[in-house]
Amino acid sequence: SGFYNSLTQIAPSIDKIKVIPYDSKITVKLMGYMAIQASKMAALGRTPEQILTYLDGLRATIDELFVVDDLQNLVRGGRLSNASAFIGGILKIKPLLTFDDKSNEIVAFEKIRSRKKALKRVEELFAAAREKADYPLRALVINANDPKAGN
Repeated sequence: SGFYNSLTQIAPSIDKIKVIPYDSKITVKLMGYMAIQASKMAALGRTPEQILTYLDGLRATIDELFVVDDLQNLVRGGRLSNASAFIGGILKIKPLLTFDDKSNEIVAFEKIRSRKKALKRVEELFAAAREKADYPLRALVINANDPKAGN
């Protein structure tokens, strides 16, 4: 990310504390979860290397899916053309989005008609992942300051 790159450049010039830039490769809610886990480990006296190893393992098991109501935000961010947003709006398409591990960009995982169906699909995918996983899963819900959207 841009923030990670900027922090990597200025970290060597910071004298009073050790700054270790870390690219979570995810969005805010999960990034916050990782920061809390790192903080707890630091409070327990874990070394930076132990914390980074843990975060790398956590990052490898994280999968992020999300749905947006307004396709115009994707147009403004350069991730969707105006024509696609127009057609998507008319057809009430709600793309199910995720991060591409290779490019670190947001990509459409599936295109689903209607918000209700898109959210149902997220639930189905989580249930399928829960059945396959041999470790506990955690679901985090982001509602973008719209509490009804998170229900």
